Amino acid sequence: MATNNLNADFLKGNHKIKLTIIIILLIILGFWYFKGINWNNMTTLEGAKQEIKNNSSPDTKEKKVLLGAMTALTVAGGYETYQIWRDSNGNEVASGTPNAKPTEDWDCKDFKTQPEAQSFFEKAGGVTKDTNRLDGNKDGVACQSLPKN
Repeated sequence: MATNNLNADFLKGNHKIKLTIIIILLIILGFWYFKGINWNNMTTLEGAKQEIKNNSSPDTKEKKVLLGAMTALTVAGGYETYQIWRDSNGNEVASGTPNAKPTEDWDCKDFKTQPEAQSFFEKAGGVTKDTNRLDGNKDGVACQSLPKN
């Protein structure tokens, strides 16, 4: 059980580590995609252009799979980069700020009372930007099951 909690915390945790892993995987996949390049031809600009042109099209099933994986990782990296982080009061804060996390990672269980959740909900954009579904029925009241005090 502790392992599952550790994994869940990692998935919600430090985005710099995840971005680094994504970049490393993209580099590895890029080298794998271009493994047919004749590196001896890469010593001149014209040779490099020709090698890249000859090897860049996804002409095999392997290259299509690698291209799909690289696209997915690029999208994931972009998503990580543009997340808005918030503290428990709903204020926007810098990525990696202690006791803060991306807006969509906040759930009703993160708040002790409904007014705390409501304040966060309103600062995070209310009904129109409720990416974390604090207001399941979209009536403008967040986390209705939490105590009022």
